[in-house]
Amino acid sequence: MNNSTLYNLSEKRTEIMGVAMLMVIAYHFALHFGFYHSPIIVRGDIGVDIFFFLSGFGCGFSVSKHSPKDFYANRIKRIVPIYFIIGILSILGNYLFLNQHFGAIDVYRLLCISFFTHGDLSVWYIHASMLFYLLTPFIMAMINKHGFKTFYFLMPCVVLAIYFCAYLHHSNINLMLYRFVPYIIGLFCAQAALDRYIVRTRKIIGGGISYLLLMFVLQIALKKQDLLIHNQLRYIIYPVLMMVMVHFCIKYLPKNKYLFWIGLCSLECYLVHQPIMNYLSNIQNNILFFGCSTIAIIVCVIFFHYINKKMTIFINHK
Repeated sequence: MNNSTLYNLSEKRTEIMGVAMLMVIAYHFALHFGFYHSPIIVRGDIGVDIFFFLSGFGCGFSVSKHSPKDFYANRIKRIVPIYFIIGILSILGNYLFLNQHFGAIDVYRLLCISFFTHGDLSVWYIHASMLFYLLTPFIMAMINKHGFKTFYFLMPCVVLAIYFCAYLHHSNINLMLYRFVPYIIGLFCAQAALDRYIVRTRKIIGGGISYLLLMFVLQIALKKQDLLIHNQLRYIIYPVLMMVMVHFCIKYLPKNKYLFWIGLCSLECYLVHQPIMNYLSNIQNNILFFGCSTIAIIVCVIFFHYINKKMTIFINHK
């Protein structure tokens, strides 16, 4: 991956985030319509891997410009206020539309730990991201000091973590651990761009082969312990497919103001689209459900993006 490719990635990062967000929303619509077993539709959740890769790429640049303290503060200011507001409104909406009463899981969800404590998947991406952000300055320091050798250290750590989570019957955590790989790749790409370093093809191939071999050994170990979850096998190949898709987008995706806007509002899109789909799930007609959900998502995203901008101005005001 040369400097030109990494530069174009920086230029098109927001548009690619827009594509990834549309893939995730399409995936959740497909689940609602009962298309879970379609091999094409199921692959829509690879948009999450693209998000983590792009997040790692952006965070790598951010860490290079700020101290760890400022990096954490910026991440918190970007995510927590709007997450908390939408979280509170979701609790109210769950009570009004789904007759779900306030409980302990709602508190844990607001604290960004319900994924770890209850296996809650409703906003697991945010909870996983917060953990990844916590580790980012340390990983970037390792990459600065040891270069690509860091990859060969981190991959066995990820594999061991996946195995022990499965062994302890916390396989839901592996949904996050498999996605740690694209985030790490994003950090490496950011460092390569910052150093104006051309990543040699042999390093990419070597890293890919070592990753696949480790995952192959992991699956054998899980199979022997009767801990293999077949539904998670697709996450092994996702980082490879993700890189191919991102490279394709870098090369062929045109600048598009609509994709740019969706990418710019991706946090708000992620936070509102599933609650809205849940609230409207009683609509029996699929076309009507799709139309109402789409309109509601667009309206809510515009509203909350405006609120988020105002809050950011207020928080950053000195």
